[in-house]
Amino acid sequence: MGAYSETGYPLTASHDQLRCLLQDRCFAARMNWTLHESFPTPTGSCYVFFSDISMTSWSEKITITLSASGPHDTHIHILSKCVMPTQLVDWGKNKKNLEAVSAYILENLEHYRHVQSPPPPQPNQGFGFCRHCGTPRTGIGTFCPACGQKL
Repeated sequence: MGAYSETGYPLTASHDQLRCLLQDRCFAARMNWTLHESFPTPTGSCYVFFSDISMTSWSEKITITLSASGPHDTHIHILSKCVMPTQLVDWGKNKKNLEAVSAYILENLEHYRHVQSPPPPQPNQGFGFCRHCGTPRTGIGTFCPACGQKL
């Protein structure tokens, strides 16, 4: 297993605020990373970045996982790992990646305080509309109550 470093800590910020910060192009550009993929997890979301090759590294894979622990509290887990599994010495590069992510989030989170979490869905919402007549669906039935067409 190659060299790696990881950390995790709680933040007083909503999951949506941190999600917007990590998906902002300025974040990846400032870190000199490329966003490889992002995907939802059962409790939040995960972002995978790759750093560029440098004189001290053959690149690192940086995985940032957000887990919502409340409406305004999120736990962040950061893992920085050398891409080459045979690279046993990282010259402190992985630890610097962790420190850079943490510093960037703390410095720039205030710019994302305006991001509001969406309200929880109401019991009769989320079913969509009938594609034939446009009547809002109020349940999980098979047929539209207004026009009788199959939904």
